[in-house]
Amino acid sequence: FASEDAQCEVYQLINLLGTDDGWRDEQQTKHSPTLIRDANVTIYTQRDVQTVLLASPDDENLSMIALPFTRTGDQNHPGIAFTMPQLAYWNMIVLR
Repeated sequence: FASEDAQCEVYQLINLLGTDDGWRDEQQTKHSPTLIRDANVTIYTQRDVQTVLLASPDDENLSMIALPFTRTGDQNHPGIAFTMPQLAYWNMIVLR
């Protein structure tokens, strides 16, 4: 799911690969999702993106890290493409 304001777009990514489609595990009985590594991601946006940031509580380092990206698409459907190093449970992507 996504949200935005005047300064950024924020995308929350939840990994359910290898599990059922419920993202909550209140009984703590679900298996861990399959780790996703080096995922190629494309986000189509009209925003003039200057920075792509990634944050995740799944890593020991809770600081946001900048990801290299390229512009993609065309004038009618501009976007950005980047490689997400990994997604264990939850990642947040911020486009500024």
